[in-house]
Amino acid sequence: ASDLIMYGDATDSNNTKRDTVQGILDLASGGYEFVSSGSASGGASIDFTNMVDGYDYIYVFQHISSASDAVSWTAEVGVSGPTYRTSGYKSSLVGINNAGSSTSIESTAHFLMVSSANEGMGSGSGEAIKGGEFVLFNPANSSTETAGQSQVVLYGGSPQLVPKFSAGYYETAEANVAVRFKTSSGNCTGTILQFRRARS
Repeated sequence: ASDLIMYGDATDSNNTKRDTVQGILDLASGGYEFVSSGSASGGASIDFTNMVDGYDYIYVFQHISSASDAVSWTAEVGVSGPTYRTSGYKSSLVGINNAGSSTSIESTAHFLMVSSANEGMGSGSGEAIKGGEFVLFNPANSSTETAGQSQVVLYGGSPQLVPKFSAGYYETAEANVAVRFKTSSGNCTGTILQFRRARS
C-alpha cells in the first residue's frame, strides 16, 4: 500500500506525478480508510479523540459485552479537551425482536444505540453486541450539528436477539473532535474499529 506509482496527470499537461498505491485506491473507491482501534477489558468506556474536519467517521463494534445487566450502549460527542456533551441530543432508537414486536425510545442525553428500556445488554454467557456500526457525518465541522446513525446486532439480557436501529443529532453546531462509547452503568469489554471517509 505504501509503494509509489508514477503517472502522467492528464488534467495538468501530462506532467509526471507520483502517489502511493493506497492513495490511488482511496481516490478510486471513495470509501472508508482504517484510522485506529480502541478496546476495553473491563473499562468504563472506549474513547476516540482524533476526528478532523472534512471526514465522515464509522465505528465498527466487535463483540461488546457488559459487566452489568439491563444497561444501555451510548455515544457522546465532545469538543477539544476533550469535553463530552451529556445533554442537548435528539436521538431515537427502535428495536425489533424475533417475535416481530417492535419498541422505540428517545434520548436527549446521548446517541442511544441500545436501551435498557427495550432489551438492554446483559452479562450472561453469550450476551453481547455481536456486531454493529455507528456513523458520524463530518462531526469536526464547526458549522454543522453533528448527526449520526447506527445499526446493532444485540443478543440481549432476556436473552433474545434484537436488531437495533437508531439516528439522531447533537443540537449545537460545533467542532466535535472526540467520541466516547460506554454502557449506562458498569464496565464494558470489546473492540471498536475506527474508519473515515473524505467528503471531497
